[in-house]
Amino acid sequence: MKQIEVPIPDGKSGDWEVITFTVDQKQANWFNLRQMINFTHRDIVPGDYKRLTWKGSTIMSNTPAEVHDHWEFFSEAKGHVLINGLGLGVCIIPLLDNPDVESITVIEISEDVIKLVAPTFEKYPQVTIIHADAYEWKPPKGMRYDYVWHDIWPAICDDNIEGMKKLHYKYGRRTNWQRSWCREECERQRRRDSIWGW
Repeated sequence: MKQIEVPIPDGKSGDWEVITFTVDQKQANWFNLRQMINFTHRDIVPGDYKRLTWKGSTIMSNTPAEVHDHWEFFSEAKGHVLINGLGLGVCIIPLLDNPDVESITVIEISEDVIKLVAPTFEKYPQVTIIHADAYEWKPPKGMRYDYVWHDIWPAICDDNIEGMKKLHYKYGRRTNWQRSWCREECERQRRRDSIWGW
């Protein structure tokens, strides 16, 4: 999996913070072992990474595990793209190198995340970052998006499924292709919990 370098400077705004961190071989081994036990294909390798935290809890990073979660979107996206959730901008970076992507619109609910991350993308005219709630924001009249990616959840959890369904319903008439971050894994958790009666 190709590493996506995140050029966001470390910084803090409100309860949000961008931090550079290092994963050593022992940490990578433990993470990868836990993923194997959980039957997922997410893994990491030793190296330096960035993470976005909220009140000290990691919301996202640019580790290979998280980059892998977005790979289908990166490889498919073209034309006019809508992304719900800014995070570290990991979704924006590979799209900037894709000549088939005409525009990138990002909806982000946190003004602090925008303050930390958006300045890095100000020099790209094809990127528009809007401070709004993905559930409430209304696209311009008549606007259709070729690809829509929803990534507004801080963790993989089957509780996210209802929110994913709402977003897919809302944007379904505005696009022919949309996906939500780790939806398949959330649904797998729900099936497993149902089997075990949790």
